[in-house]
Amino acid sequence: MLPTEFIRYIAIYLPNEQLTVFALANHAFRLEAERLLYRDIELYPGNPGIKYGVVQQCLDTLLASPGKAFLVHSLAVVFWPIVVHKQIGAQLCDVLPMLTCLKHLDIRARVSQWSPKDIEAALRRSTFELSTFRFSQQLQLFNWVLEKQASLTSLAIDGVEHYISADQLALYRLLLIPSHPNMSLSCYDRDGHNTTNLMIVFPAFAPAVDGITCWSADPIKSHFTSFGPPSMIYCFYVYLSSLSDEETLVRSLRSIADNFRMIGHLVIRVEKKDIHLNPKALSSVLPCFGKLRSLCIQYWDIWEIDGDRTGPYQDRMPQLAAAWAEGSRGMCAVGFPNEVEMVPDDAGQWIQYVPPFHPDGNLYD
Repeated sequence: MLPTEFIRYIAIYLPNEQLTVFALANHAFRLEAERLLYRDIELYPGNPGIKYGVVQQCLDTLLASPGKAFLVHSLAVVFWPIVVHKQIGAQLCDVLPMLTCLKHLDIRARVSQWSPKDIEAALRRSTFELSTFRFSQQLQLFNWVLEKQASLTSLAIDGVEHYISADQLALYRLLLIPSHPNMSLSCYDRDGHNTTNLMIVFPAFAPAVDGITCWSADPIKSHFTSFGPPSMIYCFYVYLSSLSDEETLVRSLRSIADNFRMIGHLVIRVEKKDIHLNPKALSSVLPCFGKLRSLCIQYWDIWEIDGDRTGPYQDRMPQLAAAWAEGSRGMCAVGFPNEVEMVPDDAGQWIQYVPPFHPDGNLYD
């Protein structure tokens, strides 16, 4: 009989198909194979190419065997958006309280597929403490997160619109201060899908130590990588209190650039309207985004139809655009809160972009 450490060293290099054969050798091999097979589970009910019965069989196995449920460390259940999955939803609600060692959970579904009350009730019966959690905003699990999951390092919310309302912002701030001082929050624009190309983050809500915001994209990248590579993110939205807070600005953007290298469109939303100050601080970090094509500065109140989008920046838009684009090889557009977009002309001077017209006088789309 091989020592356990030798068995483990062999098993970690085997794909799942071979682990199932490995488990048939003897009791010791089976224990090690099951530890690996059930550690990380990803289920995609209704996804084309994935048999519906396989998902049900996996959940039935966990229900029938508390010992196997105890082995689950990471669980992702992403419901295909065009199919109703009430039976699998009911199975999952029964399984969740059995996963006492669960650390990473991803649940994405639409309200029409699964009752938010059912999943919240199942989670409240559960005793696990999560490190990362990703869920669809429609499931309304914010209260459970606030009350029961104080150990989270990364929370991801799917199905968030590009324009976040004041009420939503207040909720996201509440999630971070003071209940989860060590947690990073990120939002995605898709609900129920396996992929996304937009992310929204909130360094403005992160706690500060000695006046310096302790925010990093590292835990977000680690969380996101388990369900899709960071190369999928093209659009990135960042919420900051002010562009004049150089320390937070530079730290946050550099961390994002280090972790997500394919960003082509960067949107910075600021609460304070002093974006005309210290343009060099922003220009010093933008060259870190090697694929950046456009930058847009907006105010937090962009969703308000009558919101004030004016400011001292309006007299300096060409100079600000030129300063921010300095050192960025591919940046060709800079947008401002008043919905003016600046672009470089043939001589390299930044001018206001005017959309072309059809011959009949209508704007091109």
